[in-house]
Amino acid sequence: MRFVRLPLIALAVMLLVPSTHAQDKLAPPPEPRSPSLQIPLKVQFVLNEDDGAKKIASMPYTMSLTVSHPDKRDGMGSLRVGVRVPVVSSSGDGPNNMQYQYVDIGTNIDCWVWQWTEGRYLVAGRVELSSLYARNSLGETKEVAPGDANLGPLIRQTRGDFSIALHDGQSGEPISLTDPITGHFFKLEVTLNLVKYHSR
Repeated sequence: MRFVRLPLIALAVMLLVPSTHAQDKLAPPPEPRSPSLQIPLKVQFVLNEDDGAKKIASMPYTMSLTVSHPDKRDGMGSLRVGVRVPVVSSSGDGPNNMQYQYVDIGTNIDCWVWQWTEGRYLVAGRVELSSLYARNSLGETKEVAPGDANLGPLIRQTRGDFSIALHDGQSGEPISLTDPITGHFFKLEVTLNLVKYHSR
């Protein structure tokens, strides 16, 4: 019996080894994961201020963003430009005891970009403008410039949300408004460009 069992065990081992080896060969290799395509963009914002037919100011701002393909909303950017202005909040018992509160004055822009359809991108965000105004002895309103005396300034705040679909090289004007104090006309212009890299 001892001589009969040994050949049977050896035969069983020989039959199992090729079968396992064949299964290893038939198993498909794992497919490599392709990295997400990064799309570099440049978004330019221009804030134009007009007084009738006269242009008062044109302020450009630029963001460089990167979005993923497809449709991942990860192209985000923000900018803050301005100054912190001290405004008297309490005079106390004398001029040496005045208390000030600092107010942020300037331009704030938040932006989100993602691929909307083939070749078109949705640019959305918010723009906030603020400036100081004061009334003189005649009751007239004027804009306060840095270094002006404290005339009890008014704080003008303008805020707007926008959303616009653009393709490469296209511009649009998603926001336009009028200042209720001065009557100046404000317009936001947005331009989107794909960043192209040239091989040397």
